[in-house]
Amino acid sequence: MPDSQEPKQVTNNNAANSQFGGGLINAESVKAERIGGDIYNRSNIHITNYYYREDIQVAAVKPTEDYSSDEKLPCPYRGLYHFSPDDAEFFFGREVFIKELFEATKTGNFIPVLGASGSGKSSVVLAGLVPKLQQQGHWLFTHFRPGSEPFYALAQALVPLYEPEQNATEQMYQARQLAEYLINGSVPLKDVFQRIERNYANHRVLLIADQFEELYTLCSNEEIRYSFLDTLITAFQSEFKQFSSPPVLVSTMRTDFLGNALAYPLFADVLKANVKLIGSMNHSELSQVIEKPAQKLGVSFEVGLIKHILDDVKQEPGNLPLLEFALTQLWVKQRQGVLTHQAYSEIGGVEQALANHAEEVYNKLSQEAQKQAQIIFLQLVRPGEGTEDTRRLATRAEVKNWELVTFLAGNEARLVVTGHNEHSGENTVELVHEALVREWGRLRGWIKSDRIFRTWQEILRLRIREWENARRDEDLLLRGVPLAEAGNWLQQRQNELSQAEQNFIQLSLALRDRDRQQKERRSKLTLCGLTGGFAIVSILAMFAFWLRWTAQVEASGVTALRNFESGAGEIEALVSAMEAGQEVKKMAFWNSNCLHDCPATSPLLALQKILDNIHQTNQINTYQRGVNSIRFIQNKTNKQNEELIVAGGEDGTVKWWDYQNKKLKTLKNSKLDKNSIKSIDFNENKTILATAASNGWVKLWDVSKIWNFLLPDQNWSPPPIASIQHQCDIKKYDLAKEGDKCSVKNVRFLPKINRLATTGDDGYVRLWTLEGKIVKTILAHRGSIKSLNSNPYNNQQFATAGEDGLAKLWDINQTEPIAIFKGHQCNVKDTKKCSVNSVWFHPNKKQLATAGDDGTVRLWDFSGKELTEKKFEVHSEGVETVRISKDDLIATSGSAGKVRLWKDFNGTLEAEFQGHQGSVVSTRFHPKGDILATGGKDDGTVRFWGFPGKSLIKPKNPLTKLEGHEKAVGSVRFNPEGNLLVTASDDDYIRLWNLEGKLVTKFKAEQDGVVTVRFSPDKAKNLIVTGGKDGTIKLWTRTGDWLNRRKPFKGHSQAIRSINFNTAGNKLVSAGDDGKPILWDLDGNKLYVFPYQGKVKGVTFSPDNKLIATVGENGEAFIQDISNNQPRIQLIGHKGNVNTVNFSLKENKLATAGDDGTVILWDYFGKQLKQFKTYQGSVTQLRFTRDGKLLATASATNKIRLWNLSGQQVAEFTNHQGNINSADFSPDGKLLATASEDKTVIVWRMRGLDELLNEGCDRLKDYFATNSDEKKKLSVCH
Repeated sequence: MPDSQEPKQVTNNNAANSQFGGGLINAESVKAERIGGDIYNRSNIHITNYYYREDIQVAAVKPTEDYSSDEKLPCPYRGLYHFSPDDAEFFFGREVFIKELFEATKTGNFIPVLGASGSGKSSVVLAGLVPKLQQQGHWLFTHFRPGSEPFYALAQALVPLYEPEQNATEQMYQARQLAEYLINGSVPLKDVFQRIERNYANHRVLLIADQFEELYTLCSNEEIRYSFLDTLITAFQSEFKQFSSPPVLVSTMRTDFLGNALAYPLFADVLKANVKLIGSMNHSELSQVIEKPAQKLGVSFEVGLIKHILDDVKQEPGNLPLLEFALTQLWVKQRQGVLTHQAYSEIGGVEQALANHAEEVYNKLSQEAQKQAQIIFLQLVRPGEGTEDTRRLATRAEVKNWELVTFLAGNEARLVVTGHNEHSGENTVELVHEALVREWGRLRGWIKSDRIFRTWQEILRLRIREWENARRDEDLLLRGVPLAEAGNWLQQRQNELSQAEQNFIQLSLALRDRDRQQKERRSKLTLCGLTGGFAIVSILAMFAFWLRWTAQVEASGVTALRNFESGAGEIEALVSAMEAGQEVKKMAFWNSNCLHDCPATSPLLALQKILDNIHQTNQINTYQRGVNSIRFIQNKTNKQNEELIVAGGEDGTVKWWDYQNKKLKTLKNSKLDKNSIKSIDFNENKTILATAASNGWVKLWDVSKIWNFLLPDQNWSPPPIASIQHQCDIKKYDLAKEGDKCSVKNVRFLPKINRLATTGDDGYVRLWTLEGKIVKTILAHRGSIKSLNSNPYNNQQFATAGEDGLAKLWDINQTEPIAIFKGHQCNVKDTKKCSVNSVWFHPNKKQLATAGDDGTVRLWDFSGKELTEKKFEVHSEGVETVRISKDDLIATSGSAGKVRLWKDFNGTLEAEFQGHQGSVVSTRFHPKGDILATGGKDDGTVRFWGFPGKSLIKPKNPLTKLEGHEKAVGSVRFNPEGNLLVTASDDDYIRLWNLEGKLVTKFKAEQDGVVTVRFSPDKAKNLIVTGGKDGTIKLWTRTGDWLNRRKPFKGHSQAIRSINFNTAGNKLVSAGDDGKPILWDLDGNKLYVFPYQGKVKGVTFSPDNKLIATVGENGEAFIQDISNNQPRIQLIGHKGNVNTVNFSLKENKLATAGDDGTVILWDYFGKQLKQFKTYQGSVTQLRFTRDGKLLATASATNKIRLWNLSGQQVAEFTNHQGNINSADFSPDGKLLATASEDKTVIVWRMRGLDELLNEGCDRLKDYFATNSDEKKKLSVCH
């Protein structure tokens, strides 16, 4: 082919591999445009297999009717779309980075580009690097996104260059065939590029792998994923260097997937050597992004507008698409070729433009269409686990209402992008940009409320794909707890499940029923051979009853856990789990403390997870429509520590409960008003109660005698002192009419000065004497005043927050505010809601906090200066209250029923409390700071929550947390006596601990980091062995003396990943990255080197010391008989790396697990005994209990799960903040220790059914004292 010949265009359309559905870029078809008197010719750039939306270009518009020229200008901004090569003339701000990429193509063949979502990764490659290379000449460009089938996606990008003469249909077939060849290795990637090099002599190929994170979000097959990476890295890092015109691979990937990438060493090496990080733009670069595109078209900005926009952008990389979208919206509102401040304000600025647009589109829909839109948008988001939520490509079958999808994709809405998958023949849809996930509050709220269901649904889809890939093998249908959970979701959310998902669940249910029938038939045949008549019928009936009973109990456990995780109520979920556990106890007559052999396991899992994670300590059902105001009060007239909790509610009643010893017995119900009581407060010595009602009246009551009438049978009602009419002409005993804006929102005693402050819907603050005489009236806000609190540092001051979006600080002697706190904005869900709902003074600093409808909490000094470093978003639906404890904890509540506890104003979440159904409008910290009380406006309950580390009720798990290592902890083991733990870390230290978490001793290993550590099983020798990153093995005493200093173990050249003693304690086996499993004696003599290919992940002895098992890369696992030199047995069954192996000490079996997330049990002859999925992603560690009845699996999801040998999960522990590297059971099987990347080791308790039930009864003790009827449900607690 001549040098000047250009590659041909292809016309296949694979939406799964395309950014946007639609046509192919063909610059030759784009005519030159006359813009502002100049001619701009677009570059003749061809990118094979690159597609974009047909309507991606914002139509040229005549901006306003008063614009004097008839000329229509195209919009130079791209909105939420990335810049393509055709947009290069309008692409500014990344010149330095483009030059860096351009220089990298001269020296490197694989250039990974990493940046935050929305930082412009795709644009900088397509509109920056590509045009610059095109200008250089002799380049071919081809593009793909990995999708769910990365080899096929790659083949689609290469076939048009590999076989340019074929038509589209032939190329589609060729791509499928090439993908298969690349997968099985029969055609190396090098051969493909050699053919392309011959087709296009003297041309280099730039292969663009866009949105490379899809390799982790869409490709569920880890074996395919790693094989794909191996194929690319091997070719581009080594093989292509021999080419005369070597191709270059540029990949773009989000930084929040860097952890996933670094988990694979081969890819990690590429990233460390070649990565190009695209960061935030500086002030000057952002100015170019804003100003220069408009400047090219002769359009200008009003003075100061560019600075205003720059201040809003805040130089965060994820804000670039928001900036482009805002500029696109602004462009439409230009006047006489000028972009104005007024127009910028109308669109809502950078932060609100996208959210406002999405909300505007949503609000135009009918009520039914809005419900359907919610379902559609939720299907277009993939819930993140350890990463941000991401958009996902959904099929037409998954979203169902395609007519609505078409509208949402149209020019008016532009919220989603549609396409077509040629391979499957399905229409597809995805969000137009992930900025929509971050910025649209309504969508974030949907995601939060539906996270449990959507996470489960994504797991279900993975199972369906595995089932289909295995040719619909029945063994991969749902069983046990997963089936019970799926059945429940099918009943509750059937309309949100695709037909394929419903069919999969129905097939699983049918298989379960068929299995039950077969069991019944087998039982019947057996019984027929033994007995007859009535006995057969009776036993069969009993057997059928047992099966139904088991299924019902399993379903009850699943429901209890799901209710707990979805926020339906912590106490209620615990009671339900206890009821299910009580049924299991009846069934398990042979062992009431069962764990591995319980007839139903979901109640155990529910009890364990709830008890380990519950925060709620008690609950009061007030039997009112709602609770609006709560207070703790203490008797200061004596030393008996008498204490009450008081609540005012919707039916006009104030209720009193005995809070002493937290028994919460109901003492008094005081019906004080016909109207709703909106606020209550007590004076400083707790002798006067003030109540504020919805009819505009405030009443004062003498409660000084309450302490004399604490017995429930003592009649008492507080005598009135005074009545105050704050607003509206309504008699104090009359009811407010619906629609009247007469409510008194706040009543507060101002301490030290004997004044009462009231606020209402009228925007006034009124100050009163305690006799009810008006002292001062202040017009404080436009609209209702939502909150008022006194300044603890100055008894002459108070703060207010209002419906007008402002908070203010006042002096009682002035009618103008001392300071105004301005910064809160309107809610993105409802732009009419702009209120600041709560103001609270910091108890330890001269600062105050505000919370509003915009979902944020902000911190201020008393001058009105905002101190919050970044936008502190706490509840997307809006914040109702903010409170700060004496220990600086921050509590916030929202209208969706969630209460959150924060460590600081940087947004560090300490805990989330779920249980209220509806809005929470009143929260109070107990004076001691150990309990938070919350009142439900819609559910009529008062709930009490304990804090992590402060609650008087300590959870049984975790037992101990060992902290001290400075880097990741790679290994942990119990000593044979079970009273010590040894840990090894990348910080190169060995530490010994007792079970209380106290450090016994530590010593440095001098091994460049210690990967693995073991105690000798021989108690007399008291030895410790360590394997290091430097390939050395060292023997130590427990005091840290190095024993083999004179004769080191020589044999390994790279990091040791696994080392173990035999049960006699006189031999060692080690293995690691050099692929050499080695058998040693304790003197360092090498006894045998086992054959193996690739890195070894694990090696261990069988209990009888006759076998050695090795596992490692590429699915390889072997059993080697070292007693008689028998040929080794290969264990075939895993896909991808096998990471861990362990022998059962009591039975002749072993278990393996790896990257495919599967556990396989084997006998000593290599026969598979059992296989089950853990649904944890890659399994990093697996351990049997000493009795061989249970096994634990640890994973990269920071969770450890406990299983019986039937593959039923019985426990899950979640407290680590990083990957779990190691796990070990104590000799008695009662404890489990886990070591993690988060630098900690955690010791967990193993609990059987009786222990869990006893713990549950103890946890519910206070709740039963308050709600005695609930205790009747649980005979186990009597």
